[in-house]
Amino acid sequence: MNIPAYVIKVTARLKREGYQAWVVGGSIRDLIIGKQASDFDVATDARPEQVLKLFRRTIPTGIKHGTVTVLADGHSV
Repeated sequence: MNIPAYVIKVTARLKREGYQAWVVGGSIRDLIIGKQASDFDVATDARPEQVLKLFRRTIPTGIKHGTVTVLADGHSV
């Protein structure tokens, strides 16, 4: 599978800080069946507040539901 470098950077940062991180969702399905994937989601055991502290550029898209968007190299994760 060809997961983009910007997604790997986000998961690597989470892991370096002691959290677990997995690339999940439709993007993985698309890659498996040979389609172009563009919307990458990451599941983590880091709390939303922790994600906000770890990454400089974030959007609290659904913070009360546990969703934070991380902006990485011009992309949303």
